Formats: sequence, C-alpha cells, structure tokens
Amino acid sequence: MYISGRTEGSNEGYFIGKLNNNFVNGTPTAFDWTYNVKAEDDDYQKNYHPWDVDSQGRVYFIRGDSDNYNFAAMHRLTATGNLDIVENWRMHWVTSGSRGEFRATLASSYSSLYTSGSITHSAILFKIGKRCNLRSWTQTDYDLIQPDGNGGTKNQFLEST
Repeated sequence: MYISGRTEGSNEGYFIGKLNNNFVNGTPTAFDWTYNVKAEDDDYQKNYHPWDVDSQGRVYFIRGDSDNYNFAAMHRLTATGNLDIVENWRMHWVTSGSRGEFRATLASSYSSLYTSGSITHSAILFKIGKRCNLRSWTQTDYDLIQPDGNGGTKNQFLEST
C-alpha cells in the first residue's frame, strides 16, 4: 500500500511512501521506503500529488514547476523506491564526476557513445524550453498515422488530401 502527503521547508512538495503492510495481511507500522518529490508551493504537483503504481510496484510521478521557466517532468521509482532508468524515455541524467543530461531515445546507447559515467535515472520532460518530450522529434514522426492502442489512431484528426 502506498500513500502520499505534502511536505514543507527544504523538501517542499510531496512525499510518496510504501507502507510495510496492507491492512489485509496486517496493520502497517512503518514505511518500507519514502521518496520526497520537489514541487513548487501551491503548484499542481504539490497540491494534487500526481503519481501511480504499476503491477510491478514501480511508481510513476510528476515533479517540478507547472507555471515557471523551470520544467515539470515524469520520473519513475523502482519497486524499492529508487529513481529508475527507463530505456525508451528521451531524457536521462548522467553522473561522471559532475551531473549532466543525455538526450536520446535509448538509455542503453549512452555506453556506446561515452566511456565514462553512467545513467542514474530517466524522465519525460513537459516544458518546451527543454524540448518537451511529448512532441515528435522529426517531421516523419509527426506525420505518422498509426494505431494509438486505444482503438483510435494517432493524428486521426488530420484532413485527407
């Protein structure tokens, strides 16, 4: 069982935590883990705690600033509460003495391009100043019409010529 709540002070935002029991098998008495999510005061993320858990216990969450020059982003935590590397997401953070960013669709391509450092975690960015990752990166991708997985098609509203 997972819960979240607001935080204040230097960890302003919200926290996500996994309880050590689920009320069916026993009463929770502590957290297995917690993770503090940075979010601006009175911002969407801080007020509504947008997160979800998949069937493998990984937590997807939104952090950042909705209405600011900084960015908002989706991250994923492992089932043990650590930031996760997601192979097909477009932004990855790297450590090699100093932190940096690696922009590529495949996280695994980093090791074939660079000899030092490693990827620490991935994200999907939502701000245009950092090239919003929900946008198509090429004209070919933008023009592509394909099934959307929900019974419709991507770009279904394009007029035929």
